[in-house]
Amino acid sequence: METMYFVLGMLSIVAVAFVAVIVWGLLKIKKQESEIKMLNRMNEDNHRLVYSITEDVNRRIDRDIQDIHQILSNDRREFQEEMRKMSSNFDRLLDDVWGHFTQIRAEMAELSKSDVELSKSYTDSRIDKLIDTYFEVVGAKKQIIK
Repeated sequence: METMYFVLGMLSIVAVAFVAVIVWGLLKIKKQESEIKMLNRMNEDNHRLVYSITEDVNRRIDRDIQDIHQILSNDRREFQEEMRKMSSNFDRLLDDVWGHFTQIRAEMAELSKSDVELSKSYTDSRIDKLIDTYFEVVGAKKQIIK
């Protein structure tokens, strides 16, 4: 009988050890499940954080691109305005130079006309003098011949 009590004692020790291992395993499984849930929550939080950061970066990039477009648009507008001003100033200066050129040309034409008139007058007076001299010479010859 002692053997039977010994075997029953051993079996009870084995059963207690088996129950202890099962309880220990269940506690480990429970701990692992809670860690898995916590890691899943952290993973979701990280995904949300990454999504939020990505959205923030995209918004900043979009805002910076819009700012750059605005700056380029303003620079282009200023450049076009400066080109218009320069073109207007150039046209005005060209008109001024052309006006002065036209005025000088008119003055030169006027001077040329007066020079031509003077030379015509001089030529006419010379021709008149030549004719008068001819008639005097012819008149003198007629008197000599008579």
